[in-house]
Amino acid sequence: MTSEQEQQAANEGGIGQSASTGGLGAWLPIETAPESRHGERPKYVLFYNGHHVGTGYRYPAEDDDDSWVYADECGEFIFPIPTHWMPLPEAPNAKVSGAGTASAGLPG
Repeated sequence: MTSEQEQQAANEGGIGQSASTGGLGAWLPIETAPESRHGERPKYVLFYNGHHVGTGYRYPAEDDDDSWVYADECGEFIFPIPTHWMPLPEAPNAKVSGAGTASAGLPG
């Protein structure tokens, strides 16, 4: 899916870039979320289910490859099922100009 298609899909989903996303980008329809497979490293994203925003991943249900299970970073099921997703932001840079990692709030 191209960036333009993702933006169009997000606009059709009724959720666009706003202050609530911290400038990360647009919320995308859940059907376009990356797919994790059993036995591989999960592909973490931000999920929104109408009540909460949190990190998690989706993978196929064991008994039906056409159904998806949504889990948080602890492997617990996310319910209600997410309706939208967006990629995680980049990790912070450990080097902050004029400050060491301890004063930047990072372990050091």
